[in-house]
Amino acid sequence: MKSLRTLRQAAAIVPIAMGRGKGRSRQALAERLGPLRGASTKVAQLLSARDGEDAGRALEPLPLARLLPVMRAAAPTLLGDGATIGAQGRRASLGQVHRAELSDGRDAAVKVLLPGVESDLRSDLGLMGWVGRRAGRRLRQRFDGVAVDDWIAALGDELLAELDYRAEAEAQGRYGRAVSSLPHAVVPAVIVAGDEVLISTWEGGSALADAVAWEPDKRAQLGEALTGAILHPMLTDGLVHGDLHPGNVAFREDRGGEIVLYDFGATREISLPARQAWRALLRGEVPAWDALLTLGFDAERLAPLRDRLDALAALLFAPFRERNATQIDGAERRARADALLGEHRMVPRLAAPTSAIPMIRTLSGLFTILGHLAAPMELWRVFDGADAPAPALPTRAPGKHVAPALPARLLVRSFGEDGRGVEIRLPFETLPDLEDLLPDSAREPIERSGVDLGALAREAFARGPIPQTLFDDVVEGRRVELRVIEA
Repeated sequence: MKSLRTLRQAAAIVPIAMGRGKGRSRQALAERLGPLRGASTKVAQLLSARDGEDAGRALEPLPLARLLPVMRAAAPTLLGDGATIGAQGRRASLGQVHRAELSDGRDAAVKVLLPGVESDLRSDLGLMGWVGRRAGRRLRQRFDGVAVDDWIAALGDELLAELDYRAEAEAQGRYGRAVSSLPHAVVPAVIVAGDEVLISTWEGGSALADAVAWEPDKRAQLGEALTGAILHPMLTDGLVHGDLHPGNVAFREDRGGEIVLYDFGATREISLPARQAWRALLRGEVPAWDALLTLGFDAERLAPLRDRLDALAALLFAPFRERNATQIDGAERRARADALLGEHRMVPRLAAPTSAIPMIRTLSGLFTILGHLAAPMELWRVFDGADAPAPALPTRAPGKHVAPALPARLLVRSFGEDGRGVEIRLPFETLPDLEDLLPDSAREPIERSGVDLGALAREAFARGPIPQTLFDDVVEGRRVELRVIEA
């Protein structure tokens, strides 16, 4: 069954990834990948989100009987005798949600991991790496192929992190506190969190597909509320939702108009300098080039677009900068952006650091949903009092620095405003010799921090030759990133 599933995935992905079958290709791919589990459904979700659809609504849920033992083992008191669990669940990419009345009478949402999903996910990531290596040949010829590997590895890291329900519960609680001062934003409260089950208060609402038919004034109010619920936590607390799409937001027409946010497995925290840089970029308070370099974008890759970045930022972020900004249809905005980017359409993504992926995904999802709500909105209000004025941002010198003292088989570059951060890219074949290959200046501080490099290398080697992050942390005041690449 596993091999059959893998063949079905490859049959769905390869023709489209290789550039064949345009027209309905995005819809066809979403339809073919959606019924599978793991990363396949996540890809389908990302593809359908642009069309304002929730891929999860079309998925057939697993029978409750398969999930019930796990649920009850995680919360025997709340989900034991006296509890009522709805038989019809809602499938998502990695889990399934059932509405329940707990034994104490509370109305709750019970989220449970799909059986075997971690194994499926790791298998999917291996397949995506295989397809990416073949479909990405043109990209690799035009750009630094390692950048493509970095994005695939970071995507894998993000998806695997979404399996940690305890971490998700903590992020959900923090996000709820961050939006508690906003009158029209709701985050379900966590009741119980375990390894495979997360129980939250039930907070219902209408889907985007229903909300788009409401009166323009109501849609505008909901769009402004959603924008505040996404940008206010980022500006004030450094919290980025990370996975905003139509399936993770609900709309309430009554109660003065409210939005409900779900799913905080991809929520990440960003530093104060990063949040200031994003604020400055969204508001147009500094040149886009300066803001992007402060965020860690690669100057060498970004250089072909340097003279167009301000115009591009003005096009994308006009609603955040101007009162009564002209509303531009999503398709028209993409067309104008493509015209500005020209042959460098992939440059912004390949120049972006992987740490920017959650914010890029979040902003992309926000723009998509606002485009479907299609009503005049005053989004500039979100920034009123949300943060102190952004300071002037230092500009990082262009170019990469390669440390000549390191072994030739390791690719190394410095990054950060002061150039002290170091990124080491390890060909997969070097993992068995990692401890011998790393110079003492990199190895010793990592080991002093309590990290077992040998164990990390063995675990990465066991996962197979796929791009992956081995280590990413601040060690003795210096950011150190170890990334595994294909070869």
